[in-house]
Amino acid sequence: MKSLLSSIVLWSLFLVGLSATVASGAVLDDTQKDVATYCGIALSLVAGSRIAKKDPIKSFLSSPPVLWFLFLFNGVVAAGAAFALDGV
Repeated sequence: MKSLLSSIVLWSLFLVGLSATVASGAVLDDTQKDVATYCGIALSLVAGSRIAKKDPIKSFLSSPPVLWFLFLFNGVVAAGAAFALDGV
């Protein structure tokens, strides 16, 4: 029960952080928007790193096919960004 409750809290914090990061521009202005965005980023990073350390997610993320996919996906995104954003 304790593990389930901690998982629910971590996933909730992760989703709240993502929501604050994405939706703060539609709700807030100027400095408040920046603060909400940066706090949302920090919250989602902390909660996401805690989620990634749990056993089922940790073993999935450390498998070779997932690592290759992440490596290639990041490479494609970086190459695409160089073309889409007109250089480095």
